[in-house]
Order: sequence, then C-alpha cells, then structure tokens
Amino acid sequence: MNIQVQAEHGIICSLPHHPLGYFGWPSVARWGNKLVAAVSGLRSQHVCPFGKTVLFTSDDQGRTWSAPQIVNDNPLDDRDAGVISPDGVGLLVSWFTSDTRRYVESMRSSYGEEVDSWQPILSLWTDELVKQWLASWVRLSPDGRNWGAPIRVPVSTPHGPIRLHDGS
Repeated sequence: MNIQVQAEHGIICSLPHHPLGYFGWPSVARWGNKLVAAVSGLRSQHVCPFGKTVLFTSDDQGRTWSAPQIVNDNPLDDRDAGVISPDGVGLLVSWFTSDTRRYVESMRSSYGEEVDSWQPILSLWTDELVKQWLASWVRLSPDGRNWGAPIRVPVSTPHGPIRLHDGS
C-alpha cells in the first residue's frame, strides 16, 4: 500500500539568527487528522553536543506548524529522530545519541571558536555518562503531550520504525 500525504512543502521552522537554530533530518507521520514532524533540533550545526528530539504538529496538512516541542533532551547529542503513530492514537519517537567528543579535533580547523565553545558541556561528559547514554532509543506517548521514559533499543534507523501492512 502506497500512501501519499497531501501537504504543503516548505520550511517548518527556521531560526537562522539563533545560536541553536539548526534543525535536521526530519521524519513526518500522519497522526489522526494531524501531521507530526520529528527532527533533531536546537543544534548549532550538523555535528554538535546540543541536539534535542523536537516535534512539530500541523492541523492544516502542513501549511502551518506548531512551535517546537522538545520531547527529549538526553545529556548527549540526540540525533536523527523518527516518528510513527503505531496505533493511530499515540506516538512513538525514536533517535540515537552520539559522542561528539570523537569529532572535536577533526572539526577544529573548520569551526575553531565554535568547537572551543563546546568545552563547558563536553567537560561534563565522562566516559561513564557516555556509556550510560550512548545508544538507540524510543519513547512513547499516548497523546503527544505526555511522554514515557526513554527506552533503550538494540537497533535504530535514521527515520524510525515503520508500521507494516498488517499493522505490526
């Protein structure tokens, strides 16, 4: 079954003058009579330690979108959010985390001052903290407002799980 969403195509959120105005890698799902977009957002750039899992909703087929709703902000960089409505009522959001410390030296020549500005947060990332949070995750909501605790999962895909034809 190929379902095509009739929607406006355009920018959901743009904060070009905000230091954390980068939003990337969106996933969109139908949720009842709404569209919901999940992104890794409120970032300084493609690789940074600040990424959060952010949702936007649209009641008018994508012509307008809600303000960003942070649904997840782990201590590490939350990346590549996916979203589905597995039962047509609730939402499941997925993402994985990244250890930005691994990229600092290779990025320093291109983004020197910005990379240096990450040190206060990266200095809090102990190996123990990274071990605790470096993983793939999902989070469930029965209503799009209240979210259960993050659940570690064995595998992730950049745009989340899918619902199969049989509903599983």
